[in-house]
Amino acid sequence: MAIRTKNKANNGVRGLAEVRVLADYLRVIFKADGDTYQVKKNGWDRESGTYNVTLSKSNDEIKFVSPPGGGEPFIAKFLEFSNRVGASENNPGVPEPKIDPGGMRPGKNGTSYYAEDRLVFRAKLEILVGPYKGLNIIHTVPYLFAQDDLVPTFTLFEGTAGQRKVLETFLTTAGLDMVNDDIPWSGNVLPFVETKLQTANKIFSVRLNEKGYVDKEGISAISSYMIDSILSEATPKKKAPAKVKAGAKRAKAK
Repeated sequence: MAIRTKNKANNGVRGLAEVRVLADYLRVIFKADGDTYQVKKNGWDRESGTYNVTLSKSNDEIKFVSPPGGGEPFIAKFLEFSNRVGASENNPGVPEPKIDPGGMRPGKNGTSYYAEDRLVFRAKLEILVGPYKGLNIIHTVPYLFAQDDLVPTFTLFEGTAGQRKVLETFLTTAGLDMVNDDIPWSGNVLPFVETKLQTANKIFSVRLNEKGYVDKEGISAISSYMIDSILSEATPKKKAPAKVKAGAKRAKAK
C-alpha cells in the first residue's frame, strides 16, 4: 500500500451552500449533507442565494465566498494575483508564486496516483455583471516562467504542452501579446505581469465546473462589440425626469 499524505486544513466546512440572510445572522445550509450553521453577518451585503462557501475553522463565520459552478459563463476581468507578501492596509504587497502540495489523488476507475508538488500562482478575477457581480473567482495557473537560454534578459514558458496551454490561454485572454510583448527575466515575474494585465483591463468569459473551479477550457475571449452590449445591458438605466403636463401651474418664486 502506498504511503498516504494529508494536508492540514486551516479552514472549516467548504462546499456549495444555500445562504439565507436573516435579521441578526446568516444561516448556511450545505447542499451535500444538509448540515446547517448559524454564522455572523460580518458586513454581508448580498441577497440570499446559492454560493460556494468556506467557513472559518470555528465554523462561525464565512471566510471565503464565490459563485457556484456548472452554469452559464461569467463575464469577468483580471483584478490581481493573490498570495501577496508584505501586504498591509497601506501596502498592496508583492505577489509571489506558491507550492501547490502534491499527494495521492483519485484517478479513473477507482484507481489513485501520486501527484508531485507544483509551483503555481493564483489570479483573482472579478465578476462584472449579474447576480454575483463583485464576487471573485480564483484561477490557479502553473508557474512556468523560466530564463530564456537564448536571450537571458527575457523570460520563456517551460512546461508540458497541457501546462503551457493553461498559462498561455489565461495570459493572452487577459491582455498579454505573445508576439509583441516581452517579459523581463527575474526570479519573480508576477509583479511585472500583474501590471501588464491590469493596464490591459481586458474583459473575458469564465466558465466554472461543477465543483466551482475554473473549467479546463473555461477561459475565453469576448468580441469587443459583444462586450459593449453586455455591459450596457447590465448598467442600470437612469429614469427620465417626469414631464410637466401642459397647463400645470408653476410654483411662484419667493
